[in-house]
Amino acid sequence: ASFGTQRMLNKQDLMNAQQYYELVSIAQPNYKWTSEELRLLSRGESTDWQDAVTQNGQYQNYNFSISGGKNDIQHFLGVDWYDQKGTIKNSSFNKLTVRYNMDAKLNKWLRYGVRFNVIESKLMNINEEADSGYGTMFSAISSQPTAPIYTEDGEYFDGFLNTRANPVAIVDLLDKATLKSRFVGSAYIEIEPIKNLKLRSDNGGELVFYKVNTYEDGRMGQHYTAGGHANVMSNKKRYWQTENTATYSFDINKEHQLSAMAGFSASRTDYEEVTADSKKLSSILKYYNLQGAEEHGPNSSYAVPSSLVSFYGRFNYNFSNRYLATLTMRGDGSSRFAPGHRWGFFPSLALAWRASEESFIKENAPVISNLKLRISAGKLGNQNIGDFAYAPTIALGGASANYILGNNLVTGSVQTSISNPELTWEKANQLDLGIDFGLFNNRIAGTIEAYYKRTTDLLWEVPLPLESGFGTSLTNIGKIDNKGIEFTLNTVNISTKDFLWTTAFMISYNNNKIKELYDGKQDVNKTLFVGRPIGQFYLLKSEGIWQTNEAAEAAKYNAQPGDRKILDAKKDYVINGEDRDFCGVSTPKYYGSFTNTFSYKGIDLTAFFTFAGGHKINNSLNRYLNSFNVWGNMSENYYKYYWRQDRPNNKYPAPRVGSAYANGDGTDANLQKGDYLRLRNLEIGYSLPKNVIRNIKASNIRVYFSVQNLFTATEFTGFDVESSDNTNPYPNARSFIGGISLNF
Repeated sequence: ASFGTQRMLNKQDLMNAQQYYELVSIAQPNYKWTSEELRLLSRGESTDWQDAVTQNGQYQNYNFSISGGKNDIQHFLGVDWYDQKGTIKNSSFNKLTVRYNMDAKLNKWLRYGVRFNVIESKLMNINEEADSGYGTMFSAISSQPTAPIYTEDGEYFDGFLNTRANPVAIVDLLDKATLKSRFVGSAYIEIEPIKNLKLRSDNGGELVFYKVNTYEDGRMGQHYTAGGHANVMSNKKRYWQTENTATYSFDINKEHQLSAMAGFSASRTDYEEVTADSKKLSSILKYYNLQGAEEHGPNSSYAVPSSLVSFYGRFNYNFSNRYLATLTMRGDGSSRFAPGHRWGFFPSLALAWRASEESFIKENAPVISNLKLRISAGKLGNQNIGDFAYAPTIALGGASANYILGNNLVTGSVQTSISNPELTWEKANQLDLGIDFGLFNNRIAGTIEAYYKRTTDLLWEVPLPLESGFGTSLTNIGKIDNKGIEFTLNTVNISTKDFLWTTAFMISYNNNKIKELYDGKQDVNKTLFVGRPIGQFYLLKSEGIWQTNEAAEAAKYNAQPGDRKILDAKKDYVINGEDRDFCGVSTPKYYGSFTNTFSYKGIDLTAFFTFAGGHKINNSLNRYLNSFNVWGNMSENYYKYYWRQDRPNNKYPAPRVGSAYANGDGTDANLQKGDYLRLRNLEIGYSLPKNVIRNIKASNIRVYFSVQNLFTATEFTGFDVESSDNTNPYPNARSFIGGISLNF
């Protein structure tokens, strides 16, 4: 059992109402303030929208498991309950998991077993991912601090500019429930009809029911439908898989061991979804009475199947436990590719030498307890695309599908995507070199692994000419090289009767480069470039702020002192796409982790760090917080360091309406280093002495306390350096957790 509390990380430092009023008055002297805003300003008050919508979250988790059996049958039953009250008000998540495993041996030649999982979960009132630009946290940081939460008559204030929603109304009135039921089961049987020949069949399936009920009250703000909006989305996924293998192992003599395996597997996924949408309906019945709404639609439904069939074989050879070889061959057929192009063949070969088993190393280098050299080469395949992407799709509706039939306007169907009858597997040839080592009875142990991978027939959405009538086409194009190295190290630093200190370290470095595109092109829409890595930022370069002594030069660019200065690479006094340059990549060049574990008698302490670096992040929050915008708040940092004549600096542009590139869009002004070091988990525990717990027949009782995300060292100023969306994220949290573990 564990219990804890959570606090939001990286609350943004924003301007208060008086600071915001000052800047708006400078930039827009004729701005019309609402009576509610003037009333709040006259009181010297300010609305902190972040505080208004967040809270300290709570966390609890209970896990119970029991296992046992006899020599011929083993059972395991586990039940887990997780419940979390979120850091955004009225958000929550809970999950119940039940697991059962059974393995049995009926006799010497027959084994069988089952696995069964049931998972039920419910997520409440998280709208960040589905309502980008209007989600709770983005509304909280972009709403003007001069706006009160409520009007004088107690209604939610709705005088926001740019159709912003009232953040408090969102957390109070939004009713969004995401329900998921997942059933996973499998069974296997293994037969050994003759010595060393094993026949095994694994068969399983998954059934997932997923439903999202959403009701948005019209009082939440201008962005939302007056009279209310309800939506119900329900989908079901059925998946089954069968995997059947025959393995034969035999020894030629004491030094030569061989094994061969042949197998067949098949899987199929059936997915169907239905969505119903209604507007202007009862706020009491919400999404339970869609038929009672005044407006209906758009409604939709669809179903799609996909399948994968594989044949494979593997041959292993072991000579004297020193020289190892594995040859693998597999053929995969995927329904996601065009007929005639569905099969891919992927062979591989792996060789290894356990050098530490050689007598000359055992006799001359006793400090070496393990030394293994590895090399492997093979071909991989990727089918991670949508279903029926090779076929043209047709959809009902759209303005282009309207036509006149007699005196009636009729809606027809139009083709929405182009076909590609040549679509096939993305392929990658990979070479791996590795060393496993251990020194001083493995007190120092680790691996060094280098790899080189060339990907061909890359699956990519290629832009099409406008006259084609379509935007893009999924196509096999180009070549990409990936190469890197990974290093792991595990050490036992101190080991005595009472004290133990161990360390685990891992770092991975990767570099990718596009070697070739298609039709001789050197770039695709200025997003992919030959000779450059994927995720390249190609932007205009910001050179600070135009200063007073540069007024004449600024005027040549239709700018004035206080505006953002952009590098004119061509020196032609015109800023356009031709002035762009490469400004870094979005993917980390390296990442890793570092763990130290200490134990003294019954006390244990673990510190787990993660890190990454060599990349940049487009902090999209900065386009709102570090430039002037009349419709929303800005950072306190902007208030302190914006340009003005008596405070000339190169940090932020002056508060001015209509200034070009003020918010940094299209430039590198909002790029920040993504390097970070995070103490992800710090945990201290105490296990009660055996003589204390012996009387209650317990094998172990441990109490512990942990802090997650205790600190993060980074120059990034957004909500979370690891978030994929810094405009509209659910805020990461620092968690304080205490718990107890009982074993009998």
